[in-house]
Amino acid sequence: MKNNLTIFIAILVVGCSSSTDKIVKKYKQSITLSDQERSDWFPDADSSNKSAKGYKSPLYYSASYGDFDTFNYLVNIGANYQIKDLSGNNLLSVAAGLMRFDDNCRNQCLENRIKGKLKIINILKNKDLSPLNLEGENEAVISSISSAFFEPIPLLFSESDLKNKSTRLGNEIVECYNPDEDLYYSGFQDQAEIRYRDKIKILNFFQNKGVKFDKDRICKLQGFEKGNLLKIKLEFIERAKKF
Repeated sequence: MKNNLTIFIAILVVGCSSSTDKIVKKYKQSITLSDQERSDWFPDADSSNKSAKGYKSPLYYSASYGDFDTFNYLVNIGANYQIKDLSGNNLLSVAAGLMRFDDNCRNQCLENRIKGKLKIINILKNKDLSPLNLEGENEAVISSISSAFFEPIPLLFSESDLKNKSTRLGNEIVECYNPDEDLYYSGFQDQAEIRYRDKIKILNFFQNKGVKFDKDRICKLQGFEKGNLLKIKLEFIERAKKF
């Protein structure tokens, strides 16, 4: 914990860019007691003193928000990029997932976040970090699919991932994007539409790869969809039925 606190203090001292300043401020607001209590992310997942290490590190947050400058700085000064959660998931699964827009990130902000995440993924790949979890599932790709984030998938998927007989990958591909209803009623319908376009791209990417899934998991309309969102979601559902 001391090492991570030292790293965090170092960011405060040397963080000179406005991007870094903003993300550090966000970290300071986010690393609260309640966050510590509910998080299963630790700098050292093998530590027996988990209660003292139960917080999300600055490296985790920079990967989550796609803040490449902070992430790259932390890695260069020796931050442990191999941290895992209790299920064996590492920072690739964090970088490959797209935040749920809880900070109202959209348009240019979202574009910058995506670019940053892809750069972070390439750093971790170059360090030979595996996207597989303890069950042998490609958790990074599953994270991308779950958040309807297409771009990381060609970077992270391997045909060998299909050797795992689990239907989890396939179920994530054909399921609805959540929380589409929350986005719709929060004025983010355009973002929900973008995510379903990415879901269609994901279907196309995995077409004819022999991915197994449970047919009862195929997305269904929920009754709130209207206009362009309804049109795009119906297209996704029809393609998922033929997957």
